[in-house]
Amino acid sequence: MTSQFSLKLIITFFLSIGISIADESNKIEIGFEHTELAQNKYRELGSSNYTFFVGKKFESETLKNWAWRLSLINVELSNEHLRDEDHVCCIKGDRSNLEGELEQHRLFLTYQPIALSWASENENISTELIPSLGIGYNHQVTRDVLLNDEHDVKALTIGGIFRFKITFNRRLFIEPALDIGYIVYKNKDINDTVGSAILDRPEEYIFTLLVYMGYVF
Repeated sequence: MTSQFSLKLIITFFLSIGISIADESNKIEIGFEHTELAQNKYRELGSSNYTFFVGKKFESETLKNWAWRLSLINVELSNEHLRDEDHVCCIKGDRSNLEGELEQHRLFLTYQPIALSWASENENISTELIPSLGIGYNHQVTRDVLLNDEHDVKALTIGGIFRFKITFNRRLFIEPALDIGYIVYKNKDINDTVGSAILDRPEEYIFTLLVYMGYVF
């Protein structure tokens, strides 16, 4: 799966929500994920380097406590980022020639019969804890550009995400989040050697710290 897969997902979901946007009582959320773009300092944004999400509550009275969200991450991993031992774990040895790519796509369902929210003295700010369950696809490439050696692994996951949502003026929001996925299929071992580096990542699960930023339309 490549960025073409990501583009098809975006088109499919935009078509599926086209009718629902007209319902102003149940607004749609759109935004991007910050941390994966920031690691490359937002350079060379485009079809092979972007993050995006879209989500909405279901309109049916039966499903009024349910919502869905599609999150798409497709980014280039810079050498500067992969050399940063303080922020990138699970790589041992010489990282000096490493670069890579990361695709991380998630489709989540949220069930929230009781709003886990906290009141604020400032009525323009609201906070909410939102747990969700979902399925995911990961594709990560780690490459030694000097030795022309790479490790290319794909995985399917089931798991969840915990988002702490802070909303300003009922429109603009930021969500620190923890994404945890249990690997149900992978095309090869997660770990391997790449050039002089040794990948030492968990073989059973994937976890990612994220920061979503979005707007309610």
